[in-house]
Amino acid sequence: MNCPACGSNSDVEEMIKCNGCKVGYNYRCVNITSAAFREEREHLKCTFKCDFCLNITQRIRVTDDTPVRGVRTACLVEYNQSFEGNVSQAIAESLTSDEIIDKVERVIMAKTCAFETNIIQEIKNTVAVLALENSKLRQELKDANMKCSSFEQQIKCLKAKKQVLEISEKK
Repeated sequence: MNCPACGSNSDVEEMIKCNGCKVGYNYRCVNITSAAFREEREHLKCTFKCDFCLNITQRIRVTDDTPVRGVRTACLVEYNQSFEGNVSQAIAESLTSDEIIDKVERVIMAKTCAFETNIIQEIKNTVAVLALENSKLRQELKDANMKCSSFEQQIKCLKAKKQVLEISEKK
């Protein structure tokens, strides 16, 4: 399969498909190390987006009127996420039910892990934003307290001057 980034013919095992535009890239062309590709292949299959798709701004819209996809459509989308070809009938028949259950369990665990990783990353990002906002608010509060103290000092000074003026006028 040809990589659109480098133009070379790459092995299907070295390709990763963008979840946005569905274009396959050689993992080296999109700055993924071979160690990271081997260790996080399932997670990358679920989350990888090419630079072009990452740079597209997401549009926020109300999705109340968006129809829910049927099971058939979801199955087709899942099938298109893989580079693996159709499994021959002989291979499919040779799998035992335990092997099938193990494979399904691994797929479910990989998807669950990817989902959990996404949620954890989202929580981390939210906490970081909240911490930054909290520190800004603390600084604004310190500034406001300093201004209040300054105003209180000015008020005391003006009251003292007023008393001095009142005393000097009485004389």
